Amino acid sequence: LRAGLKGAVEILKEGGRLLVITFNSNEDRIVKRFLKQNQRLGRLEDLQLVFPSQEEVSRNPLARSAKLRVATKIQ
Repeated sequence: LRAGLKGAVEILKEGGRLLVITFNSNEDRIVKRFLKQNQRLGRLEDLQLVFPSQEEVSRNPLARSAKLRVATKIQ
């Protein structure tokens, strides 16, 4: 996961968006720390966290644990 995140940031063009969906707290912790570290280094900005809607969870109960993190490359 860490290598994939690092590689994704390296190939993103300026203004490109990195979107990562996690399904458990261990994955999410790794992604959150990676994105915050890169934000501090000036590589990424616009950290957003998106949760599934109640409608999505009712249609797909497995979605309840999903988190979508979004960041934009700035450098």
